[in-house]
Amino acid sequence: MAESAMIDNYDISYELEALKAIFSGDGEFTELSDLNSPNKLFRIQIKLEEINHGRPVNLQITFTLPRDYPNNLPDISLSSTELNRKFLDSLKHDLLVHSEDLRSQPMIMDQVMWVQENAGKYIQTEAASVEVAGSSSQAGCTVLCQLDHMRARTKYCKKLCKWALDLSVRGGIFFVKNLIFILLNGSQINVKEFLVRLKTQNVDVDSHGKSCKERMMKVLVDLLYLQALYLN
Repeated sequence: MAESAMIDNYDISYELEALKAIFSGDGEFTELSDLNSPNKLFRIQIKLEEINHGRPVNLQITFTLPRDYPNNLPDISLSSTELNRKFLDSLKHDLLVHSEDLRSQPMIMDQVMWVQENAGKYIQTEAASVEVAGSSSQAGCTVLCQLDHMRARTKYCKKLCKWALDLSVRGGIFFVKNLIFILLNGSQINVKEFLVRLKTQNVDVDSHGKSCKERMMKVLVDLLYLQALYLN
């Protein structure tokens, strides 16, 4: 920045008075520092309308102005009891990037307006990510597995049927000569739990007749995974 473009001895009082007049509602503007303090500290609270299923979201922006403001940017803190910290940090990062072009001019109102205009994008991203995460765990999933053997077939099949009932998983056990297949269909999270149980709980007996876990199960086909590869 050229030296001639900088503002020397800037009087912040005029900008603060304008902000107080604009944000004059209850709790909208709060002075946090002494009037004689070299670093001005204040908070502006704004309402973000129609971005949370029609309910306004309160967002607090706290500004700490350095002595050489506006030649240097204010320190900014964003807080809200209704928004995720991760997205507040993303919003703040992009606000500071935007503010680089505002050096050497009064910028607080511009920064507040930028937050009002852009915060909704971050909240929509957050809601979308939550929706995708929730839907993926409930997505339909079909898995085909192969077992090497069953020594205690009746006990083994009874256990598998119980798990299927507990987890609302559909499917079947197929014996094709010396091959054994298990077909599972249900929500992704429940099919995954079924496979975890198959690997971690006793379902069969070993050559000595002692209860044992399934050690040789193989997942042959995961149709959800194949669909993802096809769509991408």
